[in-house]
Amino acid sequence: MKAMIHVALARALAVALALGLAATGFITPAFADTAGRDAADVLFSAGKHGEAGDAYEAYLAKNEEDGYGWFRLGYARHLEGDFKRAAKAYTRADALGFAPILTKYNHACVLAKMGNADAAWTELQNALDAGYGDGPNLAADEELVSLREREGFGELVERAKRNGAPCEYDERFRAFDFWIGEWEVLMPSGARAGTNRIERAIKGCALIENWTSTLGGVGMSMNYFDASIDKWRQDWVDASGGGIHYVGGLVDGNMVFAGENYNPDGTSQLSRMTFTPNEDGTVRQFIEQSSDDGKTWSPGFDGLYKRLEEVSQSR
Repeated sequence: MKAMIHVALARALAVALALGLAATGFITPAFADTAGRDAADVLFSAGKHGEAGDAYEAYLAKNEEDGYGWFRLGYARHLEGDFKRAAKAYTRADALGFAPILTKYNHACVLAKMGNADAAWTELQNALDAGYGDGPNLAADEELVSLREREGFGELVERAKRNGAPCEYDERFRAFDFWIGEWEVLMPSGARAGTNRIERAIKGCALIENWTSTLGGVGMSMNYFDASIDKWRQDWVDASGGGIHYVGGLVDGNMVFAGENYNPDGTSQLSRMTFTPNEDGTVRQFIEQSSDDGKTWSPGFDGLYKRLEEVSQSR
């Protein structure tokens, strides 16, 4: 039997408990006396899973509504190899609404180990419905080996991957991907303005910009799709202390933003910015600013992005 089961899930549980994220469903109501549960946790952490299971059972005899306690009992019996009692404990934890992703997935594993493949399959689907999102773990988990040859197992793995990184699979979050890369940026005169590195971050939910000008100035921005307003946002800050907050989206294939430029001295100007992907793979970034509430506009930046590897090859 594996020394550790579902490490990523256990770590997620520990973090959630530490942060007190009640909204996630990880936290159960407080109980008057948790000394017995705490003692069981100590035994569990020491790898004494059988003794920990006994201690959890003694605690739960007086605290039957503690979903966390039932989950830990199930986990202790699970690691001990007592899958029948683990399944009963997980069922109780699930009925109390404790950490559905963790409880349902681990329950599916013990059902599979007990040879109840149909029930394990159903519970695994329930875990995915609850949001289970570790596709690589699901694909490799030795406790689910009896399910791997079933038709549709690959689809379950794909669902888990989508749960774990939904932005990667959502076209709205991919609309600005044409800006991703390492670039040399040229002014209309052909002079080099600087370099920019745009990289995907947070499992595809954001793009991070890292700008360095030829004069040594630096700046960064975070770019992300805000589903609450169905718009893209860019938040820019540079080494001078200035910043720009943009909101926008795709217009005829171009990423068009409007926002306000905040200067370190407290003044501000309206700003609008357009990214145009060209057929040759280059990208144009054009910024205009207005100091009279949009009555007149002046060019602020006009840069042509060329990929660094292509520039290097042409030299």
